[in-house]
Amino acid sequence: AAWVRVLSCREIRQEIEKSLEFLTTSLRDVPARHCSVLAVFDHSWNRLSPEEQRVFRSLAVFRGGFTREAAGQVAAASLPVLASLLDKSMLRRSESGRYELHELLRQYAAEKLDEAGETDQVASRHLAYFLKLSEQAETKLQGVEQASWLKRLDSENGNLRAALSWSLENNETEIGLRLAATLGQFWWMRGHLHNEGIKWLDSALSGTDSAEQPAVCARAFRWLGLLRLTAYGGHDATARSAFEQSLAFYRALEDWNGIASLLKYLGDIAGFQGDDAAMRSFYAAARSAYEKALNILRAQDDKWRLAWTLNALGETARVENDYEAARLYYEESLSIRRELGDHRGIAASISNLGYVAQHQGDLRQATKCFK
Repeated sequence: AAWVRVLSCREIRQEIEKSLEFLTTSLRDVPARHCSVLAVFDHSWNRLSPEEQRVFRSLAVFRGGFTREAAGQVAAASLPVLASLLDKSMLRRSESGRYELHELLRQYAAEKLDEAGETDQVASRHLAYFLKLSEQAETKLQGVEQASWLKRLDSENGNLRAALSWSLENNETEIGLRLAATLGQFWWMRGHLHNEGIKWLDSALSGTDSAEQPAVCARAFRWLGLLRLTAYGGHDATARSAFEQSLAFYRALEDWNGIASLLKYLGDIAGFQGDDAAMRSFYAAARSAYEKALNILRAQDDKWRLAWTLNALGETARVENDYEAARLYYEESLSIRRELGDHRGIAASISNLGYVAQHQGDLRQATKCFK
C-alpha cells in the first residue's frame, strides 16, 4: 500500500510479477522474518515437511483454484497433506469445496517448482488431466447434465487457459489442438468468442501438422468457422475459409455428417451475403449429405448427433420451402432431445417449429412455440 504514493496499481503489479522482493519494508524495528513478503514465505516454507513442500510447489500449476481430485492426480496430494497445508495457511478452501492458492503464494511456489526442475513434469500432468476432463465434458454437454457441466467448465476456465498456453509454448501442439477442438462446443455455448475460442483455435491450428491429426483438424476448423460466423456474421471471409478447410478434411475422412454440416454452414454464409442461388445449391448438397449421414446414425444409435442432424435437415428443407418435411424433421429431433434432456437443443427445435408454423400461416401455433 505504501507504494501507491509513487506508483500506479498497474506498475505495482508489474513489479510484483518481476520479483516478490519488491514487497520489502525499509523499517528497522521489524523482525527479519517479517521484513518482506519473501521473508515471510521463506519462513513458512521452511516449516513444511519435504512432502508438504513437494505438494505445495506442484500446486503452482493450477490457476483459479482446483478440486481435491485434480490435486491428487496432478500433484499427487493426499488428503492429510492438503489438510496440513490448510492448517498452516498455505491453502484455503472455499464454500464450494475448491482449494485456492493466493496468487503471491502461487508465484512463490512456481519459483520453487522451477528450482526443483519439476515444472515441465507437473505441467504435463496438468495438461493431461484437463484434456481428459474436457473430453468428458464434451459428451456431458449434450445431455441432461448440460447445465452442471457448463458451470464446472466455467470454474476451471483458468486451468483450461493455463493448459492451452503451456501446450502451445512447449511443443505439445498435438495435445493442445485436441484440447482446443474439444472445448469448441463450450466456447460456443458460453459465447466465449474473440478472446477465447477464436484465439486458442487459431494458435493451435497454426502450430500443428494437419496431416497427423485430420479428424481433430476437421473439428477444430469447424468450430473456428462457427465461432467466427457467430462473432462477425456471414460477411466474414475468415469464417468461410475455416469452413472450407474443415470440409476438405471431412471429405477426406468420408464423414458424411461432417460434410453435410459444412455444406450447410457455407450455405448460411451465402445466404447472409445475399447469394440465393449459391445458398440453395449448398443447401441442396447439404440435404443429400445429411440424408446419407442420417442412415448411418440411425444404425449407430447415436442419439445426440441424430437429433442434431434431423434438426439440420429441417433447416435445409425449410430453405427449400418444403415446410411439411421440415416440420417432421424438427418434431423427431425435438422428441430425441427431450429424451436426452438437451435443454438448448429442445429450445432450438421448438423455435424452428415456430418458424415453420409462421411460414404455413398458423400464427397461433407459431406464437405458442416462440413463447
